[in-house]
Amino acid sequence: MLQDIMVRGDQPEAPDHAPPPKEHAPEVDKFDDTPEKLNTFLWQLKITFSLEPRQFQADMTWIYYVSLRLTGTVEKWYSQYHLKIDADEQRWLGREVYLDPQFATWDYFVRSLWTTFGIHLNRDK
Repeated sequence: MLQDIMVRGDQPEAPDHAPPPKEHAPEVDKFDDTPEKLNTFLWQLKITFSLEPRQFQADMTWIYYVSLRLTGTVEKWYSQYHLKIDADEQRWLGREVYLDPQFATWDYFVRSLWTTFGIHLNRDK
């Protein structure tokens, strides 16, 4: 059989059972400014980043992905945050380029998100 294949130049047939396609993480729900939903949103992101490590290797990649999952007030907030991490955007707006490296870290981004949109407890609650 192998000799026949080599003589004819045919390719061996592929097996009937191909491996299943790789599962991708489900798309993360969009986040508006509902404080009670922020923790769930961040959990979904953590799971997505863990399931897709090759796609999400750098903090900036994480931040850019999150920016696509924001809506309403949070999306407007991000447009201002983005100016602190994107030199091209600053140039396009005719501004002097100053980038603070801490804004480009995931930890700082999450802290900023929590400070602005998370649940704030006070003595009355």
